[in-house]
Amino acid sequence: MTAVLSPAARKCGLRANNHLCFEEDGDEHIVLRELLDKKLWNIPDRIKDKAAFEETINDAVRRYHPEYWRARRAGLENHPARHAVPVPAHGAEL
Repeated sequence: MTAVLSPAARKCGLRANNHLCFEEDGDEHIVLRELLDKKLWNIPDRIKDKAAFEETINDAVRRYHPEYWRARRAGLENHPARHAVPVPAHGAEL
């Protein structure tokens, strides 16, 4: 799954036993932001205020990973019509 993440997002993860890990309290927001941007994940229907949920994600990323946020913004400005990227098959090399 890490193949769908941008280089800026991958820099925020930690390598452990050949896996790229994201700490659940602060770093998971980077993964959620990336998946939302690439239309690979939708905010669950159980979340009633989707805009507020997305803003919570954005706030966390801006606060704890400003370097990633700047890289993301630069990428969006350079590629305004981003399309979803294919997800590698289960078990594929990441």
